[in-house]
Amino acid sequence: MPDLSQQQQDKRRALRKGALIWGILLGLIVAAIAWWMLGARPPLLRATAALALGTGVAAVMYFKSMAAGAAASKCAKCGAAYSLVKTDSQETLVSAEPREKREQQDDGVTKITTWIEETCDVVDTYTCSACGNVTQKEYQTTRRRDEETLEQRLADKARPAKAAGARPQKTRPDKAAKRGSDNSGQKSKPKS
Repeated sequence: MPDLSQQQQDKRRALRKGALIWGILLGLIVAAIAWWMLGARPPLLRATAALALGTGVAAVMYFKSMAAGAAASKCAKCGAAYSLVKTDSQETLVSAEPREKREQQDDGVTKITTWIEETCDVVDTYTCSACGNVTQKEYQTTRRRDEETLEQRLADKARPAKAAGARPQKTRPDKAAKRGSDNSGQKSKPKS
């Protein structure tokens, strides 16, 4: 590989560090799963299989991540590796809509989450540190803003308020009179 500038070496070092972290993390997860799945096997076989699988997955993840990072940071015009640097990013707000989500909990509480969902057009500008070529990447993104969560009990909503001076509801007297009185207060007997 030709001599890299200090900026290109820094970019390569940052990509390598990220790829190494993700490779080790994924390798450890796979090794732990392999160790757990081989629980009935002898300890030496479990350790060997877990180590082999974890190391293999870590290596594959590292190399794939490095290849993807190198391809993404390669200049299309001059072909210089690790030379693209993000120099500017501009966002334009397209829409902002209020949203609400209600979740009924087992204990009768309704969890209400409200937020504003913003949709933005984004234009990222990348500059090649070797030849100075400028490229732009345009995409659309959404994000949440002003998110709030409230809890509301269903029973509290249905129950009348017991504030000072509040009275329970009574039936209206005209309906009670019609129900209970038939022929001067006596119940009529069925005719046989």
